[in-house]
Amino acid sequence: MDDVLIPLVVAACVAAILGILTWLGARVRRRGIGGEVMGPFEEMWHPAAL
Repeated sequence: MDDVLIPLVVAACVAAILGILTWLGARVRRRGIGGEVMGPFEEMWHPAAL
């Protein structure tokens, strides 16, 4: 049981983080406050954007 539970928990955590970031990105775009909130994440994924 533990052999299946550990990878399942890890996958659920990764999915939750990605879901939160997707939700946060959509919310930021709607409100137009992208620079302050999503700036660090944008820099991680696209460092040559500046």
